[in-house]
Amino acid sequence: MRRTESHSWRRQPLIWAAAIFFGLISLSCPQAKPLDAPDTILSAIQDRGARNIVAEMNRGKGRVWDKVLDKIETGDRKWLEVAASLREGTDAGTSEGLSIAVAHALLHAPERVLAMTPGLFQLDDICTMPDIEPPLPLYRSYILKAKTALAGVHQAELREVRDRCVEAFDALPPSP
Repeated sequence: MRRTESHSWRRQPLIWAAAIFFGLISLSCPQAKPLDAPDTILSAIQDRGARNIVAEMNRGKGRVWDKVLDKIETGDRKWLEVAASLREGTDAGTSEGLSIAVAHALLHAPERVLAMTPGLFQLDDICTMPDIEPPLPLYRSYILKAKTALAGVHQAELREVRDRCVEAFDALPPSP
């Protein structure tokens, strides 16, 4: 028994050295920053590519993706920049969600959203009711808010696309 005790005692420095070594390695490895701020997301897209970042945001129940879409809906300049950068990394499902978020942003930042068409987003995806089967009051309210927001766009370079967007809203049926 005495031999076992002395044998384990001699191994302790080795165990401590290994623990310190692996601890230092883990500290020196870059830790992934949470994808919750525009600059962090844009940097991650530049480093790892849009497709990888979209996939990472959708892991699990997709909570990170949903939170990012909520932020994009605000129409904030940086969040719309995130939307533009994420676009190339989306598939059919995530592309639809991203288009819906940008369509909602139209109410808050029509100039910024219209400037993203037709290159990144199609007018058909933006100038429409983005919610699926909304109640009639919400449907009518959204269209009115969108047309009111569009009426505030006076930049010469956006007039044509603004007018086409208004026409798209005018062409929607009176009820969903």
